This record gives sequence, C-alpha cells and structure tokens, in this order.
Amino acid sequence: MQTHPEAADTIYGKQREINELWTQLTAKANARKEKLLDSYDLQRFLSDYRDLSSWIASMMGLVSSDELATDVTGAEALLERHQVRKRLITIPFV
Repeated sequence: MQTHPEAADTIYGKQREINELWTQLTAKANARKEKLLDSYDLQRFLSDYRDLSSWIASMMGLVSSDELATDVTGAEALLERHQVRKRLITIPFV
C-alpha cells in the first residue's frame, strides 16, 4: 500500500471480496460437514439395525423348536438349553 497508494482502493476491494468468498466457503464447508455427519449417523444406525436383525433371526432359530420332552431327563435337558438361550438373549442388554 505504501509503495502503490494509487492502487490502495483496488487492493482493499479485492481483500474484501476475498474475505467474503472465504466466509462463504467456510459456511459451505460447515454445511457439508453437517451433512456428512448426518450421513455417518444414518450408516451407523443401518449397520446396527442389520446386526440386530441378524442376531434376532439367529435367536428365533434357536428358540423356535417344536421338540417336547418325553421323560424327566429330556425335560431337564430342554430346561437347561432354555436357560442357556435365555442367557444368550439377555446378556447383550445387561
């Protein structure tokens, strides 16, 4: 500025323009960051949903048995399997 005082107005104008463009750019970058974070949250939710759905399907396969006991020993074995499966189901939520 001191070496070219005749260009001071032009230089200040360009500086203001650059500052305005920088402000717009940072605003757009922040908006994009928010969208990316929202997208990440959605993908994490969908991944958790798929994992939980898979786990539920596997548990349904375990507990959907039509097997009935014919004696006391068989009933005790079924009861023990039931207790094991109950623990498998309740452990993730404790």
